[in-house]
Amino acid sequence: MIKFIDRLLKPPWWVWPAAMIAVAAVTLAASWVLTPGVDEFCYLGETRFGGECGFTMVTGLPCPQCGMTRAFVHAARGHLLRSFLYSPAGLGLFLWIQAGGVIGVMRLAT
Repeated sequence: MIKFIDRLLKPPWWVWPAAMIAVAAVTLAASWVLTPGVDEFCYLGETRFGGECGFTMVTGLPCPQCGMTRAFVHAARGHLLRSFLYSPAGLGLFLWIQAGGVIGVMRLAT
Protein backbone atom coordinates (compact mmCIF):
# COMPACT_ATOMS: atom_id res chain seq x y z
CA MET A 1 0.00 0.00 0.00
CA ILE A 2 2.84 2.40 0.81
CA LYS A 3 4.44 1.81 -2.61
CA PHE A 4 1.11 2.57 -4.30
CA ILE A 5 0.77 5.87 -2.42
CA ASP A 6 4.41 6.67 -3.10
CA ARG A 7 3.84 6.11 -6.81
CA LEU A 8 0.82 8.45 -6.76
CA LEU A 9 2.70 11.19 -4.94
CA LYS A 10 5.86 10.86 -7.03
CA PRO A 11 4.87 10.21 -10.64
CA PRO A 12 7.52 9.49 -13.29
CA TRP A 13 9.52 12.52 -14.40
CA TRP A 14 7.81 12.74 -17.79
CA VAL A 15 4.23 13.12 -16.48
CA TRP A 16 4.33 16.87 -15.83
CA PRO A 17 6.02 17.85 -19.12
CA ALA A 18 3.54 15.65 -20.98
CA ALA A 19 0.65 17.30 -19.12
CA MET A 20 2.00 20.74 -20.03
CA ILE A 21 2.13 19.74 -23.69
CA ALA A 22 -1.39 18.31 -23.55
CA VAL A 23 -2.87 21.45 -21.97
CA ALA A 24 -1.16 23.68 -24.54
CA ALA A 25 -2.32 21.47 -27.43
CA VAL A 26 -5.93 21.33 -26.22
CA THR A 27 -5.99 25.09 -25.65
CA LEU A 28 -4.60 25.79 -29.12
CA ALA A 29 -6.98 23.29 -30.78
CA ALA A 30 -10.03 24.69 -28.98
CA SER A 31 -9.00 28.21 -29.96
CA TRP A 32 -8.73 27.15 -33.59
CA VAL A 33 -12.08 25.31 -33.60
CA LEU A 34 -13.89 28.49 -32.58
CA THR A 35 -13.99 31.22 -35.19
CA PRO A 36 -14.32 34.95 -34.55
CA GLY A 37 -17.47 36.59 -35.84
CA VAL A 38 -18.03 40.13 -37.02
CA ASP A 39 -20.54 40.66 -34.19
CA GLU A 40 -18.03 40.38 -31.31
CA PHE A 41 -18.88 36.73 -30.60
CA CYS A 42 -17.14 33.46 -31.37
CA TYR A 43 -18.80 30.67 -33.33
CA LEU A 44 -18.58 26.90 -33.31
CA GLY A 45 -19.55 26.22 -36.89
CA GLU A 46 -22.71 28.27 -37.42
CA THR A 47 -23.69 28.32 -33.74
CA ARG A 48 -22.78 31.20 -31.46
CA PHE A 49 -20.54 30.01 -28.62
CA GLY A 50 -21.41 31.22 -25.13
CA GLY A 51 -24.01 33.65 -24.00
CA GLU A 52 -24.35 36.80 -22.01
CA CYS A 53 -22.11 36.92 -18.95
CA GLY A 54 -24.07 36.42 -15.71
CA PHE A 55 -21.99 39.02 -13.89
CA THR A 56 -22.66 41.56 -16.63
CA MET A 57 -26.38 40.77 -16.63
CA VAL A 58 -26.62 41.39 -12.87
CA THR A 59 -24.30 44.39 -12.47
CA GLY A 60 -24.15 45.93 -15.93
CA LEU A 61 -20.35 45.93 -15.68
CA PRO A 62 -17.91 43.68 -17.54
CA CYS A 63 -16.39 40.93 -15.42
CA PRO A 64 -12.62 40.31 -15.30
CA GLN A 65 -13.04 37.30 -17.58
CA CYS A 66 -15.11 39.03 -20.25
CA GLY A 67 -13.31 38.71 -23.57
CA MET A 68 -11.06 35.78 -22.60
CA THR A 69 -12.51 33.41 -25.20
CA ARG A 70 -12.19 36.04 -27.92
CA ALA A 71 -8.66 36.81 -26.74
CA PHE A 72 -7.70 33.12 -26.99
CA VAL A 73 -9.29 32.79 -30.45
CA HIS A 74 -7.50 35.85 -31.82
CA ALA A 75 -4.17 34.99 -30.16
CA ALA A 76 -4.25 31.53 -31.73
CA ARG A 77 -4.54 33.20 -35.11
CA GLY A 78 -1.64 35.57 -34.41
CA HIS A 79 -3.75 38.71 -33.93
CA LEU A 80 -2.00 39.68 -30.72
CA LEU A 81 -3.07 43.33 -30.62
CA ARG A 82 -6.73 42.45 -31.15
CA SER A 83 -6.38 39.74 -28.51
CA PHE A 84 -4.87 42.26 -26.07
CA LEU A 85 -7.69 44.72 -26.72
CA TYR A 86 -10.32 42.07 -25.88
CA SER A 87 -8.56 40.91 -22.71
CA PRO A 88 -4.96 41.60 -21.68
CA ALA A 89 -5.22 38.81 -19.10
CA GLY A 90 -6.56 36.44 -21.76
CA LEU A 91 -3.60 37.12 -24.03
CA GLY A 92 -1.18 36.68 -21.13
CA LEU A 93 -2.80 33.41 -20.07
CA PHE A 94 -2.83 32.06 -23.62
CA LEU A 95 0.85 32.90 -24.13
CA TRP A 96 1.73 31.46 -20.71
CA ILE A 97 -0.03 28.17 -21.53
CA GLN A 98 1.70 27.94 -24.90
CA ALA A 99 5.08 28.71 -23.32
CA GLY A 100 4.40 25.89 -20.86
CA GLY A 101 3.84 23.56 -23.81
CA VAL A 102 7.14 24.61 -25.37
CA ILE A 103 8.92 24.07 -22.05
CA GLY A 104 7.26 20.65 -21.80
CA VAL A 105 8.56 19.71 -25.26
CA MET A 106 12.06 20.90 -24.36
CA ARG A 107 12.03 18.92 -21.10
CA LEU A 108 10.92 15.73 -22.86
CA ALA A 109 13.52 16.22 -25.61
CA THR A 110 16.44 16.65 -23.24
